[in-house]
Amino acid sequence: MSRSKSFCVILIFLVFSLTTLSIVYINGSESATDGSRIIPIGITSRQLDLENSSQVNAALPNSYVTTNITLGKGRPLSMAMDFTSNLLYIVSPSDVDRNVRNLIYVIDSNENKVIDTIKVGSADHDFLRDVAIDSSSGMIYATGEYRVEESGVTYENDSIYFIDPKTKQSDRISVYGEPEEGKEGDLSKIAVDPSLKLIYVGSLYPEGGMPGLYVVDPAKKDVITMMDKWESGVSEVLVDSISHQLIVTAKYDNLVSLMNASTREISKNVSIVDPVATSWNPEGSIYVATGSGNISVIDPISGKVNNHFVGSSVQDLSSDPKARMLYITSINKTVQLTPNSSEPVGKLMVMNPTTGVANVIFQSDAALTKAISNPSSGTVYVLGYDDKNSKLFILKPQLS
Repeated sequence: MSRSKSFCVILIFLVFSLTTLSIVYINGSESATDGSRIIPIGITSRQLDLENSSQVNAALPNSYVTTNITLGKGRPLSMAMDFTSNLLYIVSPSDVDRNVRNLIYVIDSNENKVIDTIKVGSADHDFLRDVAIDSSSGMIYATGEYRVEESGVTYENDSIYFIDPKTKQSDRISVYGEPEEGKEGDLSKIAVDPSLKLIYVGSLYPEGGMPGLYVVDPAKKDVITMMDKWESGVSEVLVDSISHQLIVTAKYDNLVSLMNASTREISKNVSIVDPVATSWNPEGSIYVATGSGNISVIDPISGKVNNHFVGSSVQDLSSDPKARMLYITSINKTVQLTPNSSEPVGKLMVMNPTTGVANVIFQSDAALTKAISNPSSGTVYVLGYDDKNSKLFILKPQLS
């Protein structure tokens, strides 16, 4: 080989090597603060060992810009988003005392900052659990419990809260009460149907109590009816304000029920073992995360179920119907309980529910729990916590 040809070969090799190194550096440099890190989208996580690039979701963003907001101490409990005003409402403990649970943090998702805090009732008596927002009126609704002491006995009263975010005034109705010691359940999730002007509140009791689904008139602050069609009650409820269809999850009954909100009759019961969290595309399928690590995809017409394994300890999932993707949070509980572990505790996956392929897009030293996706922007909001603080992680997609 001539000297000039050898030089050309070497030059081509050097250019190729430098290009490869620059790509690796770009992918590896996208990381978040506080021990969190972005995972290159090409790494798949169907049992975290699939590396066939042909299975990767073609429509996924190449990367995300991640920021986080500290909300207080301990574990955040729930969040809801007003997609009209782009405000997030998050139930999370105080930054002084993790046992204080009567606070709702208001987050401006455009500015990524806390703009207000709403104190509901009394820190000594009111303990919030789940929150929902009526985007048409701006009213906030929450579930929780009101604790009082009578003759040396602490009573927990399952309560529904009606909160005006403008005045910060709140009202409370209690629907069931028992002594704290031995109480086997609580109110669970709350959902709003703005067009019917109704709210739905789940009550989950594996033993005794008052299991079922409350239908509430928020204007009158009164319970219209209590449906007791499930033996152990309701762990989650979703509602479509256009079709007025309800998706009711009964965790301990291993059931997902499809209901007509107008007639309040069950049209279909689908057996799902150990449902943990539910999401759906109102124009398509119902998605259920299970305790076994599956994402069960339910056809609401036929009731047929397809299962896709994504890994153990799934915490939550959120459907983005516009992008036709699911965002899934999970926790590595072994790592969480291992002192001084360098492995990530929580992870966020994005899944194509048609193919069942799930890609890890974010990992953190914090445990990741609740997730909400905003279809209009593609932004994903994830609640997390570590030994010190509650956090809100915000992932904004960067399209190529």
